[in-house]
Amino acid sequence: MRLTVGELAHGGAAVARVDGRVVFVEGAIPGETVEAEVTHRRKDFWRAQAISVVEPAQARVEPPCPFFKLGCGGCQLQHVGYEEQLAQKRGVLHHQLEQAKLDFPFDRIDALGMDDPWRYRLRGEFHVLHRDGTVALGFYRKHTYRTLPIDACLIHAEAIEHALPAFAHAAQDPAAENVTALQFTWAPGTNDLLWAPYPPGTADPGFGARAAGWIPELNLNDDSIGIDDAGRHFRVRPEVFEESPYAVRLGELSMQLNGVDNVRYRRGKVEDIVPSLDERVDVLVLDPPRAGCAEAAVEAMANLRPERIIYISCEPSTLARDVSRFSAGGRYTLAEVAFVDMFPQTYHIEAVAKLQRTA
Repeated sequence: MRLTVGELAHGGAAVARVDGRVVFVEGAIPGETVEAEVTHRRKDFWRAQAISVVEPAQARVEPPCPFFKLGCGGCQLQHVGYEEQLAQKRGVLHHQLEQAKLDFPFDRIDALGMDDPWRYRLRGEFHVLHRDGTVALGFYRKHTYRTLPIDACLIHAEAIEHALPAFAHAAQDPAAENVTALQFTWAPGTNDLLWAPYPPGTADPGFGARAAGWIPELNLNDDSIGIDDAGRHFRVRPEVFEESPYAVRLGELSMQLNGVDNVRYRRGKVEDIVPSLDERVDVLVLDPPRAGCAEAAVEAMANLRPERIIYISCEPSTLARDVSRFSAGGRYTLAEVAFVDMFPQTYHIEAVAKLQRTA
């Protein structure tokens, strides 16, 4: 079918409407007319894939990765020029704020892009595909659990990409027959590539040793990686979050490494820990998971009456919802919003909001 698409939706697809039904068209840029093929039909919406472009947008570019055209689910926006990616993501964030009835002008949303929007990913999870007696690593195809084998990825650090053939070869070992995925983390400024099999514990040490024959200075299942920033050294793990004992342990270790003695850690749910604080809070910084804050947590933090709240978010819809909750009754005003493009070529949006107490 021929469609003219409108705004970009969160998720990377452009929106069209057919007889009142919303159609999310992947591979299309707002304003384009495309020939599209419906791939999923649901009661409340359809999903389609652009198969040819009738009237292209000026921002359209040729995707440099061959796997993008084959349906790799790792990227969604390689066909969009980078400046337009920033503009579209800014629009998605603004739309979510509007949906939450937050009056914040589009032109006041700061957009911080990358100088080079490639080779930025330091961590990746690659699925193991057994096929015809050989093993390949890859990503899921879009909207499926079927693995597309790949041997290169332009958004991952080259150290990770170079490791793929070695680990695909090592995964043929019978000791690794139950491994379904491999997680890699590269420590910048080092030759260290950390990896872990999934499910955990399914590969014996021999598997790691054989892979290490191809990859120098490989560390197996190390708990953390080191990151240097502004003259300080931090030990981090990419998967830890709220309530995590690893996060607390690594935080305390990082403070010791840097000679900092005025930071305290408390582990638990925000709504349980915050009411017990008896110190005055001037600035509150929160970085919740994708689901955002529990409503009880919002109320507990608002009751501390901090002068400023800095909210870091990886999901625009829950950011907007929670900011609206903090603003209820005129308690806080949304003062500043910025989005930091940590994941170019994909739909992901990381944002930071500053709230100022007004009552």
